[in-house]
Amino acid sequence: MLFFKKSVKPLGFIAGTIIVLTLIMTIFSFFNLISDKVVDVIKIIIPILATMLGGFLIGKRSQFKGWLEGLKLALLFIALLMLLDIIGLGHEFKLFDFIYYSSLILFTVLGSVMGINVKKK
Repeated sequence: MLFFKKSVKPLGFIAGTIIVLTLIMTIFSFFNLISDKVVDVIKIIIPILATMLGGFLIGKRSQFKGWLEGLKLALLFIALLMLLDIIGLGHEFKLFDFIYYSSLILFTVLGSVMGINVKKK
């Protein structure tokens, strides 16, 4: 239960970052300032960047084992994404999804390790 209380702010930060950056990307795409191929790449980079920053936040808040806190946060976020994809959108799981979710886990853990190492002593 304590982990869920600690992870509310990083999850909100992840969701807010994704929403804001996607809105900015959509505005640029609407005015044809970026091409469709760039949009496809940015759609992959935005959640990776957001989860890394969320992992950094939870790493700064943890006392020890930042990688474990980042892993738990990543699994919680991916469970929410899979719930939205499978139930909400009727999306079936493919190999690309497995690679994508694995990279999200990796970057969240990396962000939490960096966050726990930056923490002031």
